[in-house]
Amino acid sequence: MAVTAEFTEFLDQIRTRIPVSTVVGARVKLTRKGNRFWGCCPFHNEKTPSFTVLDAREFYHCFGCSAHGDIISFVMHTQGVTFMEAVTQLAAQAGLQMPAISPETQEQQQQQQQHRLSLYEVCDTACDFFQKNLHSKVGQRAMSYLKDRGVSDADIGYFRLGYSPDSPAFLSYMDDKNIEHQALIDTGLVRRGDNGIYAFFRNRLMFPITDTRGRVVAFGGRSMGEQAKIGKYVNSPQGTLYDKSRVLYNLKNARESAYKQNRLIVCEGYMDVIALSRAGFTYATAPCGTAMTEDQLLQCWKTVDEPILCFDGDTAGKQAALRTCERALPLLTAGKSVNIAIMPMGQDPDDIIRSQGSPAMDDILDTAVPLRDFLWNHAVQSFATDTPERLAKMEKQLFVWASSIEDKGLASIYGNSFKKLVWDNFKRYRTPPADAVESRCITIDKFTRTRTKNLASMLYQSPESTRNLRRTMYWLFYPTLQTVLSNCL
Repeated sequence: MAVTAEFTEFLDQIRTRIPVSTVVGARVKLTRKGNRFWGCCPFHNEKTPSFTVLDAREFYHCFGCSAHGDIISFVMHTQGVTFMEAVTQLAAQAGLQMPAISPETQEQQQQQQQHRLSLYEVCDTACDFFQKNLHSKVGQRAMSYLKDRGVSDADIGYFRLGYSPDSPAFLSYMDDKNIEHQALIDTGLVRRGDNGIYAFFRNRLMFPITDTRGRVVAFGGRSMGEQAKIGKYVNSPQGTLYDKSRVLYNLKNARESAYKQNRLIVCEGYMDVIALSRAGFTYATAPCGTAMTEDQLLQCWKTVDEPILCFDGDTAGKQAALRTCERALPLLTAGKSVNIAIMPMGQDPDDIIRSQGSPAMDDILDTAVPLRDFLWNHAVQSFATDTPERLAKMEKQLFVWASSIEDKGLASIYGNSFKKLVWDNFKRYRTPPADAVESRCITIDKFTRTRTKNLASMLYQSPESTRNLRRTMYWLFYPTLQTVLSNCL
């Protein structure tokens, strides 16, 4: 990859990792109202706040003086530094190392940007082709599949679903649009083989994947054949536009509803997102065929403080949930976490909605547990605790999780919380409380207490007389002594 492409990607990483409100908030007192932050503009004098920050769209805007920009422009204009100086400062804040770039690459960088813009047009043209095919005779099987899954025409249009035929029609269509083959290769739509180029997606139901601006950057494809040679689902390869570790399916559409509801669902598949949206959960998104990544979590936290992560109820789903939690732990900060919702065994959100309706899905989302509780429940179910050594093993794992949190204050809270849970559930009642011992003792009158004390003294001083005393103890003292010994010793 060219240096300029790497640098463009580097700038995107900075914008992803640092919310605009964090940079602006260091200089402007901001107040959150709904999905926006408001404050007095730093670029002109005002008493009534007209300056707004929107993290999800990565910009600030002043309705008073029309100042507008991202974190880089804000640092440039408030600190009087150059573009590269602002980038260097923000890179350090984001924990990223600056890539090497020389002044001679400026013209090449402009050419790269133009190429990048053209690739967006290529992906959008391909999306149009797939959409047309779904509604034609060649796409009947894919259309029948969608109808059987309850997907409406409105859903098909909203998500721009399409179909890629198993024929040279795609290449012919793109040739007619005068699109160069290299551009098709760069977008991952075409591959080069021994016999020339060929379409990567063939006989597949197509799901366009967009960036946070709504531009198509890649595709996911579900096979419509009986047996798929390269997988039931495939995604575009990584390239200039598409980084699967940073993109979430439907995030652009989900954000507005997520702000209003203060709720963001992250599920595991494209069809789950569509089913959830159809059922009224319009704030659903999903990774693109991969496990949740750090960058995707940061994207979610720009939208809501505690997204709900949905996982299947089988062993693989629970393990995926655990891996995601462990990936989230180092990133946790005050107010930023995740909640975990586990689906019933053998069912996903699409199954739940189609068989039981949206109220059943809403109930599952309402039972989502905080990250700490999920880790605790997993530890209790995974570790034996019937001996001190086994309990210590579980404690060790809990504290490994707590210590992985980079926010030391939050790590301390997690560690203390786990200690309390271990004490309350496994240690507290092994030694009976004092009040429990007292409640088990009986009240004995003075004569009986003296009689019992004398008998105990005789037994201690003359152990050999125990046999002779046993008969006397049986008829004279046994009822009282038995109660005393059984309750107090």
